[in-house]
Amino acid sequence: MIMPFKLGLGGKIGDGKQWFPWVSGEDVGRIVVDHIMGKGGKKGVYNVISPGRVTNEGFTKELGSAVGMPTPFPMPGFVAGKVFGEMGEEVLVGGVTCKPGKLEGEGYQWVHEDVGDALAWVMGK
Repeated sequence: MIMPFKLGLGGKIGDGKQWFPWVSGEDVGRIVVDHIMGKGGKKGVYNVISPGRVTNEGFTKELGSAVGMPTPFPMPGFVAGKVFGEMGEEVLVGGVTCKPGKLEGEGYQWVHEDVGDALAWVMGK
């Protein structure tokens, strides 16, 4: 996603109001290696996402800010469906609402709960 945004081609998908689950790469590594595998091999299903909720529009603005570019080019929902197929329609246009309930219940402490902080970290800021 970073390259189109660096080129100034980033924009929200559809109306941008859909929920957009995300997680930093640093947290993925810590969750899988340290938290799940490192504690005796926990079992079950984990939603490996950040508890910091954001809409597609909010994520788009934060990513544009992180790369230092405006985000003027929205992608109409029907285009996302054509380009990405069923996944595009259901996930990118429809949005996904979920929580990292099991991780929260087990006391996992995220390194990046804020999407702006996570994207700044990715960009080395």
